[in-house]
Parts: sequence; C-alpha cells; structure tokens
Amino acid sequence: VMAGYGSSPQVTLYNVSTGMETGSFVGAYPDWSGDGAEVVGIDDGSGCFRAYNVSMQSERCVSESTRALPRWDPTGSSRFAFIGATNTLIVRDYNTTRFDVQANVSSYAWAPTGDRIAYTMNDTYTGQCNIRYSTIGTLSVGATTNVANDVSCDALVAWSPNGNSLALSNSAVGYAGLFVVVLTASFPVDLSAMSPVCTSNAGYDDLLFSPDNEWVSYSEVLGQSANLNLCPADGVGSAIQPISGASGTGSFSYQP
Repeated sequence: VMAGYGSSPQVTLYNVSTGMETGSFVGAYPDWSGDGAEVVGIDDGSGCFRAYNVSMQSERCVSESTRALPRWDPTGSSRFAFIGATNTLIVRDYNTTRFDVQANVSSYAWAPTGDRIAYTMNDTYTGQCNIRYSTIGTLSVGATTNVANDVSCDALVAWSPNGNSLALSNSAVGYAGLFVVVLTASFPVDLSAMSPVCTSNAGYDDLLFSPDNEWVSYSEVLGQSANLNLCPADGVGSAIQPISGASGTGSFSYQP
C-alpha cells in the first residue's frame, strides 16, 4: 500500500496490488509509521502533524507547528523531524525535547537506525549546496560528514532501508541524474565521475528506496501531472512506471 497527495491537500492511500484507493484524509507530505498502522501528513490549513489510523479509518493531531516534511524516527520512537522556520531541520519528541540539526535545508532522510539524518543544505559561506549526514543524539546533533559537494539546490536524498546506501537526485548541468552512493565510499564523492542509475527530463519531486532496497522510486513532474517511476538501485535493467498521469504534483510513501 502506498500513500500520496496531489494538487489538493488530501492524502490518498492506494493499494498497488489491486489498483484501488483504500482511504484518504486532509493533508500533505505523507509518511508511514514504523509499524505500518498509521500514515501521517501536514494539514495545510492548520499546520497540524496529522496521523490517520488505517484500520480504524480515524485521524488525530500528533503535534502542532510543523512546517514541512514531517518524518517519524524509523526506529518507532516518539521523536520525529521536520523543516521549520528559516528552513531549519529540527528534531523533537512528544515530550517537547527539541534541537536544531541544520539551517537552510531543502530535503532530508532518516537513517533506518534513527541515529543519523542525511540532508541537502545551502552553505551560505561557499554559496554551494551540499549533501551531508549528521549523527543524531538524544538531545543534540553530533558529527557531520560531507557526502557530495556543489550539487543542485533542489537535490533530493533518500536512505536505503538496509542503511548501506544513499540515493540522491541532481539537476546540475553536466552530471544530472539519480545516483546511488554506497556508504563505504570515500567522501565527498565526485558525481561527475559516476554513472546515474536513472535520468529524468522532467525533474524529481520525491525520492524513496523500496522496502526491499531493490528500487529507487521518484515522482516525475510533467506540468500539472506526475508519473511514479522505479529505477533499479544497482543501475542494472530498465526503469518501470507503475503510475502515470497522476493529477497534481505530490509525493508518495511505501507501507512498511
């Protein structure tokens, strides 16, 4: 089961096997809880981090004042991350413990172990956008590693479920495409010397690994519609397109 949203602020649950919609609620930026019981999104009207229970078909407000991209800690703990004012990446929990990770962030992804977050950030000192990951402690942020420098500022990042790789999109002229970086590599990597696993002429609107680590999925925006594409993570074989011509431009999420 996948969840996504379109031009109107509504999250729709979609069963990939049957091709049927299975539920919906008002919201955007959907994300599944670790146990697959709930899917969450931001209500554009109230700013509420809203959770929808799949079996009960009911919803509740988990937290207020999240601005964009709420993501639960994948280990199932009570904390989550979101992008707040001044595009600052923030981690907080139900007990209101909160700390800033990085300012000027446009995209981010939790490591499956919940101890690191990868993100795209605009370095105001160099004028470049870089992809980094930082260690996330209980009360503060720890060491930071540069993964790739001088990427496009709209670059997206995703962490593989097995924790071994990062996927990133890049639209910079000369080395545009979707790349998979193995975390045993020497950092920062040189994207111009790598081969992309996929390319898109329309750009990237969302980016995720499939739960089995085999595919990197992205939304390809075409005006007011979007296609869902799946690329083989190892770059071997052809991409597939399970959904095409979806109304609006939005994002999606796999059920665990």
